Amino acid sequence: MKKTTLCQIALAIALVGTFAGISEAAQCQGNPRPNPPMNDRMGPPPMRANLTPEQKAKMKKEHAKQKAKFDSRLNLTAEQKAKIEQNRIESQKKIKPLIDQMKAKREAIHKIQESNMSLAEKDKKIAPLKEDIKNLRKEAHQYREENRKAFESVLTDKQKKELAKMKKEHENKMQKNMKNHKPPMSHTPYDK
Repeated sequence: MKKTTLCQIALAIALVGTFAGISEAAQCQGNPRPNPPMNDRMGPPPMRANLTPEQKAKMKKEHAKQKAKFDSRLNLTAEQKAKIEQNRIESQKKIKPLIDQMKAKREAIHKIQESNMSLAEKDKKIAPLKEDIKNLRKEAHQYREENRKAFESVLTDKQKKELAKMKKEHENKMQKNMKNHKPPMSHTPYDK
């Protein structure tokens, strides 16, 4: 009885060792080291692309509710709403090509990272793409700043004060959420 149990344990250990070796070999095959972890801007497309129609409808409904709350709190007139919407559409037309270019460059980076090139070659090809993305991001930020200024120019002094109050409340809420945020296990110190 004991001999059979020991044989089974030895067999299990041998199988686990074999499978571990196979999985390690599969990860490293053709690549001296696994791909470096991608940051949040280089990862897969946003989750919104994978939403069901019901989830998208719910998201649109929630967005409309938040927008209505924002508009009512600022007490925007119909003229102001029309001007703000016009500015938003113009800004969106300027930013969309930049976002498309960034997306294309991120996809190119991902393809390079998945290729069988050496790390030095990958780094050489990726560096200019990352620089381009950085510049496109700056340009998009400038358009967003212009849109924000155009938005604020439509507001009255009273509305501007209310907007500043809303921004402060949002900032406080974010800080409170960050204080309550618990980092993932991998970020906890080992010496605790």
